Amino acid sequence: MSHQEKPAYAFESVTGAAGFMGTTLTAAILESGADVVCLDVMSSPKQEEWESIEAAAKKYSKHVSYVQCDQRSDDSVKAAFDKIVPSLRYPIRGLAACAGVSDNGPATEFPSQSFTRLLDINVTGTFRVAQRVAKETIKENVTASLVLVASMSGYVSNRGVDTAGYNSSKAAVHQLARSLAAEWGSRVGIPLIRVNSLSPGYIRTAATAEALQKPVI
Repeated sequence: MSHQEKPAYAFESVTGAAGFMGTTLTAAILESGADVVCLDVMSSPKQEEWESIEAAAKKYSKHVSYVQCDQRSDDSVKAAFDKIVPSLRYPIRGLAACAGVSDNGPATEFPSQSFTRLLDINVTGTFRVAQRVAKETIKENVTASLVLVASMSGYVSNRGVDTAGYNSSKAAVHQLARSLAAEWGSRVGIPLIRVNSLSPGYIRTAATAEALQKPVI
């Protein structure tokens, strides 16, 4: 099949898919018309959330699957994609990189190991998965769109919230997105790969309930 004859339907991957944002984005992508593979470090998704995702896939006649993947590990990312790719109905065309963690603590006491862990998951892990998606799209000679979830905290520091490590990691995600966009969006000889970042503010979910209850300083 030639590049022009490849089906227009997309197959999207979502990292951090078992989390609040990942679950919501997965449902939205299914509704938009794409199959989805959900990646997360958990061995299996939470049953209630997964049932809603399967219901969305059935409603829109799309495929959805879940694969465990620890994006801190090259081997785990490779194993996940080695499992995913042979099962695809269509070439992979996108990525929503939601996987990330936030550890709080005063910078004077914050362990350097925890800082390193934040960078490995939020930055290097995001790069690992984006790199693999890009390789797959180049191999299939299809265009793609990648969205790396960053944060408003990559641009500003939230007064009264001690998250220097998290903020630093999300600032790095912004620059990673810019750099990949400049490289993959203009390189001669490969299909166009668009890369953008998304920077949410505080969203009222169970994950942010405690932070939202803190008094404004």
